[in-house]
Amino acid sequence: MNVSELKKAIFAFLKTKCPRVYQSQAPTNTAYPFVTYSLGSSFTNADQRQEIFMLDVDVWDNKPLSTTALDTLVSNVDGDGSMTSATGLHRRHYYSGGIVQADFYREARMEIPDDDPAIRRRQLRYQVITYLE
Repeated sequence: MNVSELKKAIFAFLKTKCPRVYQSQAPTNTAYPFVTYSLGSSFTNADQRQEIFMLDVDVWDNKPLSTTALDTLVSNVDGDGSMTSATGLHRRHYYSGGIVQADFYREARMEIPDDDPAIRRRQLRYQVITYLE
């Protein structure tokens, strides 16, 4: 699976959870809540059959007195972690032509402080294993 295809799959999935999804950075004055994602560096495993990426998904909101909506959106993105049919990214398997192309596994769920006290941010970090042909 190539990087462009992987980014399209990630974007398409995130759009099912939030109408405002951006790669790396949201435009100025974007309405809250919104999601940004960044597909970081990768490395190939020893047998050259897998490429492993780090994916950061950031969820942003501007309701400083209540994080209920923010945490609900984060939970929807992350999902139930089902081993066979995950509802979110954690333990999600991406198939193309009936063949698994990528697996997503959550490594961390973090609360990231913002310089603006009105902004709330959560970050989900995933290891994404793609299978090379």
